[in-house]
Amino acid sequence: MAADETAQQPRRRGRPPGSKTTTRTQRGTTAASTAVERSLRTIQRRVQKALGGTKRRKRRTTAAAPVAKRRATTTRRRRKTS
Repeated sequence: MAADETAQQPRRRGRPPGSKTTTRTQRGTTAASTAVERSLRTIQRRVQKALGGTKRRKRRTTAAAPVAKRRATTTRRRRKTS
């Protein structure tokens, strides 16, 4: 009976767990060094930010729009009834 139950279950879709763990050794040293450089860059950026070094330029703020006065609503004329 146990064999029949396993045959009835649908197959799992997608990548099986643990199948991507060996990719680093297949890629070689160039990809590994690129990853190291990227992590070093992020660390350097964080250190620079913590030390209060060069500020990242924020978006230029536009001049504050003048507060428009609200116009008074126009009085509506009633239609003459005949």
